[in-house]
Amino acid sequence: MDKNTVSLRLCKDYEISNVKNTIDKCFLDLGGIQKYIKPNMIVVIKANLVEKYSPEKAVTTHPSIVQAIATKIKNVGAKCIVADSPAAFFNEKHLNKIYEVTKMSHACSQAEAELNKNFDSVSIKVDGEKTKSLDIIDVIDKADVVINVAKFKTHSLTGYTGAVKNLFGIVPGLIKAQMHNLYPELKDFCNFLIDVERSISDKLVLNFIDAVVGMEGAGPTSGTPRIVNRIIASQSAYAADTVAVQIMNLKPDEYPLLVEAKRRKLIGENFEVEIVGESLEKSIITDYKNIRVQSNGYANVIPKWAQKPFRNFFQRRPIIDPKKCKGCRKCFEHCPAKAITMEYDKNGCEYAKIDYKKCINCFCCQELCPFHVVTIKTPLGYKILQRKQL
Repeated sequence: MDKNTVSLRLCKDYEISNVKNTIDKCFLDLGGIQKYIKPNMIVVIKANLVEKYSPEKAVTTHPSIVQAIATKIKNVGAKCIVADSPAAFFNEKHLNKIYEVTKMSHACSQAEAELNKNFDSVSIKVDGEKTKSLDIIDVIDKADVVINVAKFKTHSLTGYTGAVKNLFGIVPGLIKAQMHNLYPELKDFCNFLIDVERSISDKLVLNFIDAVVGMEGAGPTSGTPRIVNRIIASQSAYAADTVAVQIMNLKPDEYPLLVEAKRRKLIGENFEVEIVGESLEKSIITDYKNIRVQSNGYANVIPKWAQKPFRNFFQRRPIIDPKKCKGCRKCFEHCPAKAITMEYDKNGCEYAKIDYKKCINCFCCQELCPFHVVTIKTPLGYKILQRKQL
């Protein structure tokens, strides 16, 4: 069986019996669970637990998917731990709230799995293009194998987030902000994400994407749930993402991360995958509301005097409405470029303000805003370029 084989299976809803039946098919399509998991192994399920969102919001991995996979791991006789490091704080207090709201506590209780309570991190050596060392959460380092269980969503920075992008969550908490600041160019950031995946490739045995209900529009946290009725699985995170973006009615070469993966020979020259299960053509959603991104790597080709007007006409950027801002300070505290300040209006109410001279357009403010008051401005020039690509 080729590593680029992708199991694409129908799952009509999150009712646990339906999910378990679909997960069983996915494992069989890929050679059976015994191929990957042995008794007494420590298996970490890397879920998407980006923040405190209930399952129906379609922001995080649905607990029934985690429960079904964790149950199979337990039945093999292995130990299962569910883990993630969210975008903000990586500590017990913050994670306990996320576990409860996302219903991961219930899923693990039903599957007799553990929730990660190890909040240490470790530095590892990486043979990457962008980094030679990487801080990752200790639970991943101690795992025998990792099963990556991502969520099918749009993403304001990368266009789409799935299997590869989900692994950014093995980088501890606020260190993610430093990585955004270190790699502000989209191409560089995508290659850093590939370096992260490569750093654990020896123990990353399977990648699942929860696409029963995905997210369209202003993802990864402010978009709209969209019924997709699919679960995607593959040994290769890149093969899984190749199928996922096509279901969104995108071409793989429109997704910057996959373009870089092809250059690095991690996916075929023509994005070839072998699909088992459902028809890809019948799975494509032609009216999916996507975010089409373009690399912001203009600095080397545009003269300095022209870069500001170029940005204003072509580059998307986050906007904070001071009248709607609740002054919670979350974007201020976590902005990797320190581009956000807290101001006061005439009524003495605090609000967040962006300094666009410092802003690196990582869209962390939009992703982390619990009140969804951060929107993305799309200039006319960007819209014109996108029409030309369609």
